[in-house]
Amino acid sequence: MNSQSTHSLVLTRQQGFTLLEMLLVVVIIGIMSVLGVNLVNSQSIERVVLNQAQQVEASLKLLCEQSVFENQAQGLEVLTTGLQVLRYQQPIWQARDFQVPGAWESQVELYIDGLSQQLLPEATDEPHIICQTDGSFSQFTLYFFADPATPEVYYVLETAGPWELTGGWHQP
Repeated sequence: MNSQSTHSLVLTRQQGFTLLEMLLVVVIIGIMSVLGVNLVNSQSIERVVLNQAQQVEASLKLLCEQSVFENQAQGLEVLTTGLQVLRYQQPIWQARDFQVPGAWESQVELYIDGLSQQLLPEATDEPHIICQTDGSFSQFTLYFFADPATPEVYYVLETAGPWELTGGWHQP
């Protein structure tokens, strides 16, 4: 009789999952969920637009710091293919050796003093945005559209004053 009760106890234990096994499955599912969510978020068009806008803002700030340091006006020409850096060598603007890396991955529109600017694929040696030798920016508004199907959702980067840039999402 003793051997039968031991045998029945062993069968009962093998019919379910232990708490440790269930916790292990929950932890694995949690880790996979976090990795999956991060992968989806990192590839969203909103993230791409935000990264582009932040790259333009950082490039413009760096360019204005160089203008102060070198005591020479510099500018950015906004092209359909990206940004061209220019330096003022009296009496003309001259293209620098490099472009800001990367092409636009979203639709971009530029306004200067409230007027829409036509963006060209080739540089014309006239900057749209100028950094003066005192570190101030010329007035501009640059729109980055996440999806052409929803033009009311965009990221805007603009001058809030001569030495200040602001950026943020606009949604209805």
